[in-house]
Amino acid sequence: MTDLTIFDNIKPDGDKLLASGFAYDKDAGTYTAQVPVSGGDFTFIIRISPDGVISTEVMDAEANAPYLPYRVKDAAGAFTGSINEECQKIAQCIADKCFSKPGLGDQLDQICAYIRSKYGAELEYLWEKYPDTAVWRRPDTGKWFGIIMEVQAAKLGINSQREMLCMNVHVPEDIASSADRKTVFPAYHMNKKHWITLILDGRMPIEDIREMIDISYSLAAK
Repeated sequence: MTDLTIFDNIKPDGDKLLASGFAYDKDAGTYTAQVPVSGGDFTFIIRISPDGVISTEVMDAEANAPYLPYRVKDAAGAFTGSINEECQKIAQCIADKCFSKPGLGDQLDQICAYIRSKYGAELEYLWEKYPDTAVWRRPDTGKWFGIIMEVQAAKLGINSQREMLCMNVHVPEDIASSADRKTVFPAYHMNKKHWITLILDGRMPIEDIREMIDISYSLAAK
């Protein structure tokens, strides 16, 4: 059985689905892809409903019937395991290539507006080599209190190759040590005792993000 949580908090892009071989049923409003697995002896089928609900199935080509062990969670057996692993890789590839993160621009806009209004700071793009990375500095000390960057999910320990919009903030050690590894991670590319990485994918409430920003700003006074 394929772990469909990889599709959480992302939405399908119809054009990318079609470009990747999905068929679109205008009457039903669904996208469907059929991918051979195990040398063509089986077919992995993935369907996306009009409201974005994803379902999967594996068909036995010879029997022309569903491969029932696929439906069993944690099914035992090396052969079934190899089928599941191959299907999971296909699903992950589809998630990476054909889905996008909703509302990221809106959330970043909210963060920028909050920092601008409360602290009078603007994003500074300091590195030509890294055009997607920028920082906020505290005006009176010049110290950073926030960093925005795109980070490959795998570098945070997430089983995906997607690029994720992230924000690093400075926090006390007790907060840094309690990162839940869902929306809050030990800091990418910074001191993990004093910084954390927030995933800006819409799951973390903006109120919580603002609280982390306020903490980071106060620590940048030192």
